[in-house]
Amino acid sequence: MSKAKIWASKYFKMVEIVPRVGGDLSMFHPDYPEFLDAIRGILGPMVINDYHKGGQMQWRGLRLPSCPQWSPGSQHSYDKASGKLCAAFDATCLDHSAASARKILLEKNPALLGRLEDGVSWLHADMGPRLIHVFKA
Repeated sequence: MSKAKIWASKYFKMVEIVPRVGGDLSMFHPDYPEFLDAIRGILGPMVINDYHKGGQMQWRGLRLPSCPQWSPGSQHSYDKASGKLCAAFDATCLDHSAASARKILLEKNPALLGRLEDGVSWLHADMGPRLIHVFKA
């Protein structure tokens, strides 16, 4: 009998990273909770999805094929057929601007961080190739 996976982030609840239509742990890279917690531990409070509190954000973590921004190549995307797992998030940092947050993460170089998106007003971080890379979409 296999042991059921449980959400293991100390800072985030599942509702903060899945869209309104739902999702489960099997749709995420196995190290995703650790990745989120490492970034949150460095930058402090941040908001990913806020629809559960009456906000508009729901696609900043997991993106399913029903998401308008879904793309098979996106680190946000889950695709059961190909086995692609979500390994990214977009966030609003409460204590830092997005530019400042990127600078801090580049200096701290946390484990699991692959890429940061540059030139946007939010923080995008993903577990892409393990070489820290700042890119523009």
